[in-house]
Amino acid sequence: MPFLFGNPTMSMLHALELCRLLALSYLLIPFLTKFGRLIWFSLSTLWVFFALDDILLDSAFGERWALFIAALLLLAICVQIIKSKTNLFVKIEASPATKALVYFTIFQILLSLVFNLTGRLSLAKIFGVSAIQCLMLGVTLKVFCTLVLEAIYLQTEAYQSSRFSDFINYKELQFRLQRYLWFIAAVVFFVSFVRNITLYDLLTSATSQFFNEIRSIGSYKFTFASIAIFICIIWLSSIISSFISFFFGHEKAVAGGKRNSLNSMMLLIRLAIWTIGFLVAVAAAGIPIDKLSIMLGALGVGIGFGLQNIVNNLVSGVIIAFERPIQIGDQIEIGTKAGVVKEIGVRSSKIHSAEGSDIIVPNGDLLSQHLINWTMQDRSKRVEFTVGIPYETDIELVRNLIADKLAKNQRILPLPKPVIIVQDFGEYAIGIRTLLWVADLSVAGEVRTEAMIDVKSVLSEAGINLQVRPLS
Repeated sequence: MPFLFGNPTMSMLHALELCRLLALSYLLIPFLTKFGRLIWFSLSTLWVFFALDDILLDSAFGERWALFIAALLLLAICVQIIKSKTNLFVKIEASPATKALVYFTIFQILLSLVFNLTGRLSLAKIFGVSAIQCLMLGVTLKVFCTLVLEAIYLQTEAYQSSRFSDFINYKELQFRLQRYLWFIAAVVFFVSFVRNITLYDLLTSATSQFFNEIRSIGSYKFTFASIAIFICIIWLSSIISSFISFFFGHEKAVAGGKRNSLNSMMLLIRLAIWTIGFLVAVAAAGIPIDKLSIMLGALGVGIGFGLQNIVNNLVSGVIIAFERPIQIGDQIEIGTKAGVVKEIGVRSSKIHSAEGSDIIVPNGDLLSQHLINWTMQDRSKRVEFTVGIPYETDIELVRNLIADKLAKNQRILPLPKPVIIVQDFGEYAIGIRTLLWVADLSVAGEVRTEAMIDVKSVLSEAGINLQVRPLS
């Protein structure tokens, strides 16, 4: 409410909060247990009492006793919530923040009781109203965050088989969004609490004076407001860049073995966001151009002394984004490392190895070392194996048997045709080498195993035994 109306009247404020309470009751009641409904109706009744009492400007007869009894009832309800082992909700797990919210409510109730007993009726009313308001607002914010996260979950289930889900990673988005939702909820809760205890105007005035006061370092004048604006815009650019990088599901590219050129373009978009964010932050903070040139000069000196590797990796990231020697989902080898490209970042890239680990490779290494990309043109791969046959065996017969058997395997590409050649004349056997192509390198090991089993089977049926060592 403080974000929408500067100074709303008390009656208007409580009227809007009553609408919020009714909507919240409509959403919660179907999910409450019998015990939970009793607690909720009791809290709603106490909220109505405190709201009506807050509207009364003059102290009415018996108001002090009514506040005292209402505070005791609210305290008893909060203690019952903490001590009770009965669930308040049906099929909904309790949030870890629930107890913290209830303890905070108890703290305010105790303050209200103390002020009431010492004759400070105004303070007793302030903390009594604040206790019930904060409790209800906490429940509202929890429901709001849950609704947003559940909506994303429903999108995951509804569009998991559509082409649109190939671009948006809903599960990762849900995980990332949860932290920001809780942060926003915490800010709203804090502002509402400060307003409930009538410190909002004092806090905003002191904060405004602190941030807008002109300070100086030498001849340069600045305010903390300009610094805060600069940091906030850079932080916002970072959040947008992070969301874009996780908005497109690179996990599916890794799992499905598909190249995703759109994911590679995300690097350029993220760089553009960072650049625009920096320029907007400089303009919004009011940093003079001459001061900016000094900062860039100092940055250049830092690069010359100790940031060469970092700058090299950043520039390499830009080159990779334009030239695209690798893309998300590519099967690559670099040095002794091999795996599927999982993410291409500004400074480094992630490779998901066959063992399940993620390898962080600086972008500079991707350009400076010999890079093997198995999937740059297509995903086909050649596999081979060698078998040994006795010297008295008809070589042409063996070649024909192997060729006919491999032709029946649908997972082996007909073109290029499998090649069966004589590898060598060993000490104990003739080596027959078989080379064949598979359409997808992710199943190359399986197809090779099938082919070897088929070759052994067809040779055994023809009475030809494989030989790798002298017969005893």
